[in-house]
Amino acid sequence: MKIKYKLMLAMLGMMLILFVFNGYSMLNTTYSEMFQEKTVVFAELVSQTLRSFETVSDNIEYGFFDFFRTEGVGNILWQVKTPGQKDAQLRMKLTTLKTTQGTYVEEACIVDLEGEFCFPLRWPENEKEAFRNAFAALPLDNDVQWYADEQGNLFLCRTIYTLAPYEPQGYLLGRLDVPHLRSLTGMDSMQDGMVTVLDRKGRQLFTGRDETEAPVALFAPDTPKGEWICVQDHDEKVWSLAMTTRRGEWNICFAIPEKDMMARYYRIQKNLFITYGVLIVMGALLALIFSKSMTRNISHLMNSINHIHKSGIKGPVSVEVNGHDEIAELAQKYNWLLSYINSIHQAEYDLLELKYRFIQSQISPHFISNILSSITSYSFMGDTDKMESLCIKTSKYLKNNLVVSDQRFIPMRKEINNVHEYVEIYRLTSAMNVEFTSSCPPEAEKLNILSMLLQPLVENALLHAMNCEADHCFIVEVEVAINSERPYVTVRDNGCGIDQEVVCRVEKIKSEVNSVIQESSGFGIGAVIRRLSLQYGNDYTFDIHCPPEGGTEIVISFPNSGEYDDQDKDDAMKSVS
Repeated sequence: MKIKYKLMLAMLGMMLILFVFNGYSMLNTTYSEMFQEKTVVFAELVSQTLRSFETVSDNIEYGFFDFFRTEGVGNILWQVKTPGQKDAQLRMKLTTLKTTQGTYVEEACIVDLEGEFCFPLRWPENEKEAFRNAFAALPLDNDVQWYADEQGNLFLCRTIYTLAPYEPQGYLLGRLDVPHLRSLTGMDSMQDGMVTVLDRKGRQLFTGRDETEAPVALFAPDTPKGEWICVQDHDEKVWSLAMTTRRGEWNICFAIPEKDMMARYYRIQKNLFITYGVLIVMGALLALIFSKSMTRNISHLMNSINHIHKSGIKGPVSVEVNGHDEIAELAQKYNWLLSYINSIHQAEYDLLELKYRFIQSQISPHFISNILSSITSYSFMGDTDKMESLCIKTSKYLKNNLVVSDQRFIPMRKEINNVHEYVEIYRLTSAMNVEFTSSCPPEAEKLNILSMLLQPLVENALLHAMNCEADHCFIVEVEVAINSERPYVTVRDNGCGIDQEVVCRVEKIKSEVNSVIQESSGFGIGAVIRRLSLQYGNDYTFDIHCPPEGGTEIVISFPNSGEYDDQDKDDAMKSVS
């Protein structure tokens, strides 16, 4: 299939995207229109409720005033001094209040200026306690005060005056019929949302429904009035609207969850998503049928690239070419390019190994010079024991290097022994107090490891030891572990740590190690990383960091290449003289 036909299928996909985008735009428009409609309707309902409550509250307050004015309750509190006679007359007046204001008031009591309560006869003690608590909570800084307790009871307290002279004589405290107030104000007719009535100080008096049924929403006294605002109530959005009366006596706040307010919109959204889902599934199946044949060569290319990314250019990584279109031609060119890169890669590997063997076959002149100088110094001082030990260890170290110079892999234990010999020579030829420790389980001793892989890391550690204090015991440790059948080699020291700049440089070397053209990284950490990359591709790890306790720690892991089984090479050191 030609590319132009494949582009046609891509255009079909773009048309599907545009179709989805159009649906998204339609939903946004629908949401805006429905939201505007709902906010206007609910705002009108809240406004009507506010006006109704203002009227009802005025009627209740005037009813309390008219009661003590016409019944002469103030004169009874002022003139009657006998407690029993006063209580009897006040109870009779409270009966009159129940008759005249019974549509609003459930129960009422009278409190004189000394705080003595007059309750109707046969009142339960718990009812009396509720009135005492409500009266105690009132600041009594206004002639008319509303109060709601924690149990949901609504109280109205009004100061009682005598008309001539006009002086306060006590208080009339009544508990109002909240369900009746909801009915009068139309609050109980709001099935969606919650209406909350607050006084001018922002204290909640009662809600349009029981609190157990109402959504949780908080309204601050300074909430903007007449504006819809969105608040987050746990895991859902809640829209709220606050209004106040002209005199500022009352505030009404309306809250409704967005899922209830926009229920019709969400039903439309759900149906549209189902429709789109069906269309997308059908489109995906159709695209799968056409793209399977179209992308066969691309899949082969991707599989080959993924293989190279994980394991490097190893094994059969060329792709099978099917068809005669442009992508098939691209696959053919890819195979040629892969072959070319593979040849370059092999040449680079051979060059690096040659360079490494050349460096390996040499002994640092400075290193030899230090050994000879130390032997001379020990001879001059007559310390034959140290001179003999240095000569033996140097001879053994040189023999080991001659043997491994032509070997790519050696046993783990032999690599550790070579490092141990090197550290011992360094200790004898320097003034540093150096110790070497190693830990290798028996099952890891014969595992293959690249020759001369650990010595450059130990050399770097010893270089850092020169920055430590003279009396500091510098310890280098090599630890081998096997986790999930992968060897993990840790080289750590207790030195001064490593600069963050060095860590960043190592990370840069790791990120650029697979580039064909790379700056030489020498015989140190860069060379170790490069050798690991050339040998194992991306199937290795090299991590360097500074532990909290100090020092430096390098952790290397690589695939298990099996055990070293060439006994002739393993024993070749014995034949070197």
